Amino acid sequence: MNKELKKDIADFSKKLVDKDNFLAVSHHDADGISACAIMVDVLGKLSRKVDFMIIKQLDSSTITRVKESSEEMTDPRVVFTDMGSGQLSLIEKNIEDFYVIDHHPPSRKERHSREINPHFYGYDGGGDVSGSGMAYFVAKSLGYRDMADIAIVGAVGDMQDYNGKLHSLNRIILEDGADEGILKLGHDLRIFGRQSRPLPQMLAFCSDPFIPGLTGEVIACRDFIEDLGIELMNGEGNFRSYVELSEEERKDISTALYTRMLDFNTPEFIIHGMFG
Repeated sequence: MNKELKKDIADFSKKLVDKDNFLAVSHHDADGISACAIMVDVLGKLSRKVDFMIIKQLDSSTITRVKESSEEMTDPRVVFTDMGSGQLSLIEKNIEDFYVIDHHPPSRKERHSREINPHFYGYDGGGDVSGSGMAYFVAKSLGYRDMADIAIVGAVGDMQDYNGKLHSLNRIILEDGADEGILKLGHDLRIFGRQSRPLPQMLAFCSDPFIPGLTGEVIACRDFIEDLGIELMNGEGNFRSYVELSEEERKDISTALYTRMLDFNTPEFIIHGMFG
């Protein structure tokens, strides 16, 4: 992180928390909810009273709801996360005391004194850091580094893990989480359902990428797994999920999938996207 951004986040954060009552307003997606969770958590740890709203978008209709909710509180400060940089004029007209933590392209060339956004410092909010990542850096500057995992959820939810990796400011968050012992870094299979689905269904329901001969074919997936010598069932008679496998079993599945995709002439950039 460059020195200017680090300094401005520190100054921004100190000013942000010099109130007792807060209303956090955030975007209705993984990144926005993660950003809101980080702010609610850190404000709570600072013994501030905080309420929150999750909205689909910030427009003339929803800003009215935000204003009405804030007016029901005693002298609140409204903190917008994962939104606001593109709607500053709308916010200024309706909310007297506000702060904005965002990563989307700003509508103005100059940074507002109550706004923090990576675009003003040479970073790309589309890939270098998410809204929850910016919220994390605010929390970190206030002495709290224990929500790096939530910021990573936000980054991945915003599809910032392109090429199977997190880069730039997101990488700093990842390394902070590892240092704090709340994240473990490693190279593994990137398929939805690793924890929530039985092994055969995890493979059969995988459409991104399409796995030749396995996607949509549950029985073929069972045969594929059993041919590797991997037990489908656990000791309780239930199907095992990917996260229940040993490290060696995970390597066997990953290697077999990699080889299979190559055998079917799948482009390597697609294959590499399965791992990260």
